[in-house]
Amino acid sequence: MERKVLMVAWDIITRERERGGLGLRTMQQLNSAYLIKLGRRIVLEPKTLWARVLKDRYCQKEDLEVGRGRQSTSNAWKGIMEAFDQTKKGIGHAIEEGRQTNFWTHRWIDD
Repeated sequence: MERKVLMVAWDIITRERERGGLGLRTMQQLNSAYLIKLGRRIVLEPKTLWARVLKDRYCQKEDLEVGRGRQSTSNAWKGIMEAFDQTKKGIGHAIEEGRQTNFWTHRWIDD
């Protein structure tokens, strides 16, 4: 019996299972998810060495938004900044007893 390679379009493979596909994610989706995860870790774990190095290199202030306009940035930083709007949507702040909450700057309620 001879084995044959069956050609299937990539859009069919990445289609949801309910719609007849295999449910695999595209590389673009995986890359975006990873960049959002890195951006989230920079915001939530600012004292880690890698977060401090990136912020010292690409940001003039503590605010990550400042680092968007630089010309000589790494591809990783460019990707994190491109995905940062999505990252901000997923980050909130638990108020708890309120001592660590800044009313004006923390995102503590949904839009």
